Amino acid sequence: MRTIPDLHPDDTVARHALAERLRVIRECRNITQAEAAERYGCDKYAFSQLERRRTWHVHTVQAMARIYGYRLTFDLGGLMVPDDGDPLAALYDASQPTTEAAEDRLELLIVVNNLTRIRRAANLSLADAGLRMGCSESAVYRREADPGRLLVSTLQRHTRALGGVLDLSVVPAYQGAAV
Repeated sequence: MRTIPDLHPDDTVARHALAERLRVIRECRNITQAEAAERYGCDKYAFSQLERRRTWHVHTVQAMARIYGYRLTFDLGGLMVPDDGDPLAALYDASQPTTEAAEDRLELLIVVNNLTRIRRAANLSLADAGLRMGCSESAVYRREADPGRLLVSTLQRHTRALGGVLDLSVVPAYQGAAV
């Protein structure tokens, strides 16, 4: 797999900080790599490799956070989502996921849909966005149409190309629940 350099060095730093945060959470919860691997559904060696990696799919980071009782949140720092009456946004707002995996999938769909809406509001074509991200028009289309296999680094690039800075945070899964 070809690795495309980040648009900004802070994105690499942010991925390293995210990896460190996940490791610290695991250790503070007294979860061994073997226990984490079992929860994740792989062997200890594979999990060790996964924990050291910095080129994860978004769903991988979401799953790692969930096995520790946390969840991944997204902030498109500096980008304003237009109030454009997007029917997909209304559909997502009305969705009520019944599993953590479905909740994570919906969260990613919302973030990517918001990036698409921001791109359109800025009158950027897929080709223009591709030029800013260093990829093809079809690659931008595929990412926006089906974000299921999206890399964290790609989501960072997409956000940077639109003038924002993606902030990924790992927060307790219960945060934001009505108390």
